[in-house]
Amino acid sequence: NFSHNFNYRINNLVLELQMNEKNIDSRYNFWKSTIYKICEKPVKNVTGHGTGSWRSEMNESFNYFNSIDNNHTTPHNNYLYIFFEIGVLGFFALVYFFYEMYCKLKNKVHGFYSRNLVISYTALMLFDSYMLIFIISIAYIYLFTISVNYE
Repeated sequence: NFSHNFNYRINNLVLELQMNEKNIDSRYNFWKSTIYKICEKPVKNVTGHGTGSWRSEMNESFNYFNSIDNNHTTPHNNYLYIFFEIGVLGFFALVYFFYEMYCKLKNKVHGFYSRNLVISYTALMLFDSYMLIFIISIAYIYLFTISVNYE
């Protein structure tokens, strides 16, 4: 008894939800595979596997990666990505970089809002590769620069 448009919308909604569930599963598998590779060769963790190596390492080690779109070149988590490719040294350099940014902003008059800029950006990096998206990185640098220089 439902109209054709209603049925069409419901079916599209169900398909969308199934696709989102598949994306979440893929992201989880990316993270799990990356952590497995990190733990597999602890000696390599000092300097990492090399820049640009994540996808090729995953293709060699896990068969299901060969069937995934080649546009996926990161595990959708900047921390895992940096740790995998650049190692412990790169990871700590990244954490220190954001820590210094946080410290520069914590004593500002509007510090609460400025600190949240650093906190929110670093939290977003847990769920995707926002550092590698040019426009987002430029926007973050722009807002950080304004926050640091604002009196």
